[in-house]
Amino acid sequence: VQVGNPRTTPAFALTAMATPGVVAAIEVVSGDAQRGMVGAPLARAVVIRARDSLGNPVSGVRVSLRPRTGKVDSVLHTDSDGLASATWTLGTTAGPMRLVARFDSLPDSAVVTATGRPGAPKEIAFASTPATGTAGRALPKLVQVVVRDRYGNPVPNATVRFSVAAGAVLPLQGTTDASGRASTKWTLGPKRGKQTLTATVKATALKATQTVEAGAARR
Repeated sequence: VQVGNPRTTPAFALTAMATPGVVAAIEVVSGDAQRGMVGAPLARAVVIRARDSLGNPVSGVRVSLRPRTGKVDSVLHTDSDGLASATWTLGTTAGPMRLVARFDSLPDSAVVTATGRPGAPKEIAFASTPATGTAGRALPKLVQVVVRDRYGNPVPNATVRFSVAAGAVLPLQGTTDASGRASTKWTLGPKRGKQTLTATVKATALKATQTVEAGAARR
């Protein structure tokens, strides 16, 4: 404010501090649509922002984070930039996952998504193998194994090797599909009695065996 001659009368200044209004919007800043291993924290934190009706960040707002699966800090407060961040540890079932973020004072919410992928192979088991067969002939159905992680999720793209002491298998090696399964054709050896097939997961100590009773051909 200037009154009179500016050379003889100094100006008078008024100041004001503008503060944000009440929180009116919630938004996901980062951390959405990530992929991570089941049972493990995501690589990037989930970051939520609070804004007023004019887009200004609002601090001190209570944020509730509720994952449908997995765990995360359940209650946070926004900082001076209107931001709140948390690390989301995914659930143990592979596939799509959701986390809902909500401010106590708002009916609206924001949804964060993630995809959990299976962990490393921890188990191999035979899925379907007949108990008996004919010596010197192929089993009527393919032999299948399933590879799973520590939580029971099927593991795709695992290399499985098959071996037998008698007879033959084809192929000798396979890669698990999306359901964690690999298969081979087992032709039994010519001698009657118990015959065993062994399946191992490459680069691991995982192994499973299946025994079939080979009988004589019917005449």
